[in-house]
Amino acid sequence: MRRIVLAILVTVPAVAAAAAASEEQIRQTVDAYLGSIDTPIPDARWKALGPDAGPVLASIVTGDGLPSRRAGALHGLSIVDPARAAPLATAYARSADQPLAIRSAAVRAVARTLPTAEAVSVLRPLLGSPSAPLQRRTADALVGLGASGCAALQAHATPLTGDARAPFSHALARCPGAETR
Repeated sequence: MRRIVLAILVTVPAVAAAAAASEEQIRQTVDAYLGSIDTPIPDARWKALGPDAGPVLASIVTGDGLPSRRAGALHGLSIVDPARAAPLATAYARSADQPLAIRSAAVRAVARTLPTAEAVSVLRPLLGSPSAPLQRRTADALVGLGASGCAALQAHATPLTGDARAPFSHALARCPGAETR
């Protein structure tokens, strides 16, 4: 009995040390991925980190780091832990106080993490944003959602003309049966 207890007591710190090393490895890998400037990190590499990377990525997303770093972390989080990413993405997409990089990443994460009907509901109001780049990214995200996303985009863009319609023209062209004035 004493040997079993002793074996457990010796093993527990070793397991804890291995977990800490694993967490540190994840943190280092995340830092390397987020530091990559010229080479985009494929989704498969993010996915390979697994859900254990979720807390590390979430802490970066909600931190006060550079917007580009936080946006990259939100992208990674939407891949490794969609359930954790969805509420953050929804809040950041809606927040006019967030920088464009973060809102853009949030728009894409909303489309990736929420059920289609819910994603359309979150994204549709952003088509009226005063930011043309955010309008374009939202339109692209909606098209990626399929028929219901295209329907929402077409309903928004149909009454628009000229410059007001311009941010949506590329995305509208990708919708089936779209008419691009």
